[in-house]
Amino acid sequence: MTALSPLQQVLDHIAITELRAKYCRFLDHKLWPQFRDLFTDDVDVDVGTLRCVGADEFVRSVRERTEGATTIHQCSMPELEIGDDAASGIWAMTDVVQRGPGPWPDGFAAFHGFGHYFEGYRRTPDGWRIASVRVERLRLEAITESGQAVVVGGASAGATTDQVSSVVDDAPSEGAGTDPR
Repeated sequence: MTALSPLQQVLDHIAITELRAKYCRFLDHKLWPQFRDLFTDDVDVDVGTLRCVGADEFVRSVRERTEGATTIHQCSMPELEIGDDAASGIWAMTDVVQRGPGPWPDGFAAFHGFGHYFEGYRRTPDGWRIASVRVERLRLEAITESGQAVVVGGASAGATTDQVSSVVDDAPSEGAGTDPR
């Protein structure tokens, strides 16, 4: 293994940062062919209530879950470790999703999430691609399909996939809650 030159390290850092920026933009603008091109064919994904392996399956699932929705994804403060042909990154993130009438697979009509993306990248002949994605939510403010306001996580507790799923399962089926913001 040869050490990357300082110039190559900077170029790779920029390329991976642009890859993450494109993820947010292509997803929010529903540019599905471009979104698909960001991933390796065997991408491994766990973004909370969606777990899958394979870029085509991931893009299909995201497309179904965001049909008719307004989404806003923002990432900042990258922590990147770059090797010859593989890299890893951690990104601070926030996402806002406003949907129309359900039913939705996660049970949320709207949510605002905060946390981090943990990603793996692979250098390909076409440039860097996302090979794995995991979201760790620190806080999730949501409105269930029944109108119940819920908050998961807090200043010192992460919101795990099981916690997010159980909130929807335990939410009352009638009545409206208060907006948590």
